Amino acid sequence: DGGDIKPITVSVTKSVISTAPSATTNAIALKPAAVTTTSTTGGSSSNPDVGRKKEQLMYLAQLLKFEVMFSDFPKGNHGEYLTLVTLSTDPPQLCHGSGASLEESHDEAARGALEILSKIGLDNVKPKGGGAVTGDDNALKILL
Repeated sequence: DGGDIKPITVSVTKSVISTAPSATTNAIALKPAAVTTTSTTGGSSSNPDVGRKKEQLMYLAQLLKFEVMFSDFPKGNHGEYLTLVTLSTDPPQLCHGSGASLEESHDEAARGALEILSKIGLDNVKPKGGGAVTGDDNALKILL
């Protein structure tokens, strides 16, 4: 029944958020078929973990078949880059982030999006115009 699937799905979501395979996320990050990014050039961060949350979000977007769009706003008088990330789910989700570099700003926005996806659960994530993505599809086979 659906009650047994939901806890499994939520735990898989949390597992993906914290431990997505780097080889897979790197491949998806290099070939983002479902992403539109608008950005300007920014400084690189010395933190090697910057970008990890964005990679994880892109990985989930590929598995669950929704699009991710980052919209960047340049540094203003506040001294940080601002980013909005929009997920083409039904209903759409919107998160924001900020950081000293575009990479940090993207990562912060992606972190917020991952938290929302974790709270609503994979079984409730629906691509725009599509049906619910069930937890027993290929996505779970890849993760297990």
